[in-house]
Amino acid sequence: MTAMPFINLATDPALPQRNLLLDVDEVARRFSRQLGLDGALEIDRCEQLRIKYSPGVSLRVLHRISVGTSSYTIAARAFTGGRSEAAFERSRKKAVSCGRLLPVARDAELDTIYWTFPNDRKISNLSVLASPPDTLSRLFADRWAQSRIVAYAPEKCVTAQCLSDDSELLAYAKVYSDDEQCRYEIYDSLRKNISGANSNLRIPRALTYSEAHRTLLLEPIAGLRIADLNSARRPDGFRRLGASLAALHSIPISRDLPKFERLGLDRLQEAARIIGRVRPDVARLAGDLAQELCERRNAFTEPSVCLHGDVHPKNGVLQKDRVALIDLDQAGEGPAAADLGSLLAALRYSRRVGTLSRASERKLASAFLSGYSEACELPRPESLRWHTAAALLAERAIRAVNRIRREGLKHLNELLLDSRRLLRERDCE
Repeated sequence: MTAMPFINLATDPALPQRNLLLDVDEVARRFSRQLGLDGALEIDRCEQLRIKYSPGVSLRVLHRISVGTSSYTIAARAFTGGRSEAAFERSRKKAVSCGRLLPVARDAELDTIYWTFPNDRKISNLSVLASPPDTLSRLFADRWAQSRIVAYAPEKCVTAQCLSDDSELLAYAKVYSDDEQCRYEIYDSLRKNISGANSNLRIPRALTYSEAHRTLLLEPIAGLRIADLNSARRPDGFRRLGASLAALHSIPISRDLPKFERLGLDRLQEAARIIGRVRPDVARLAGDLAQELCERRNAFTEPSVCLHGDVHPKNGVLQKDRVALIDLDQAGEGPAAADLGSLLAALRYSRRVGTLSRASERKLASAFLSGYSEACELPRPESLRWHTAAALLAERAIRAVNRIRREGLKHLNELLLDSRRLLRERDCE
């Protein structure tokens, strides 16, 4: 266990406990004192998995702890103004047992609640993963008997592998906090449109949605993720990812798709406001950047396409001569440059924080755009520049803040300057 290094964030008067909850060693000590069912726990390891910070409103931190040979996932949520007491009473009434750990505990000193998985503040039906109901299990020849968690966003969604008794992968289950029937409809309509267009594109088939369990089942997609390719194969993977994205952009737009709003002018201004609030040293730069983006946005209009909404190498799976696209929960309707700019911004971010060389960034970006252009005409350069610059602000820079990404925070000024420079360049390479 190691404490989180100092992060240069402005004080948050509404959440004075923030820095303590970001200190892994301090959190481990508190877990040890407060989560044991029969006294203090001997915690061998504590690691931070995910952070979601809303300045002045809330802080959610997901941890995994090891106690002997057992592993537990703990979601901590900081409240404001003493609101944790009422939330704790509500949670305690519906808590399920967690072995040696308390299912839910309140840290009154920090106005914080700890939930031991499968307990969650908003996702109340996680028992479906521990004991799959017959209505879902019998969908498979080899019945769904056990689950393996692969992603967990507290208070929002859990993604798990559905496994047989022999650990055969049958499907993926997404368990939501709210009714997400619309997700099934989006996957289903996308597949129908792909089929109608005679496209070679592959996406997961939605098997069913259970309203009672707020659970969507998706077929598994076999193959190797683009993110897991070695450096020699990665450029070709990015080229194929671009081609698959072009195929998605070419199908008819489903009426079930929501409008893509992440790069809306109000979102850009809100991102700048939040960044400036917690990092006053870049407040003016962020504000001026958002204003310039807003002023330049009206310079062009583009037709809408079917957007993936979350384009990155983990969501592309290599299958022989094509790449299948997965995780379309954020699919929407908007300009093609929104998807393209999002991935280009991610590459620029990786270069700025030092995880990708400039040569590698340019090579992967070029391969991605080349693959896209083989099937679709690229958006106009000014549109591609604008959407990449906007994504650097409203996706990369804001996530450095609200996900407390240390490397992003360290290079926040450079990211914002990079976005501003990009707006004024001839091309986005």
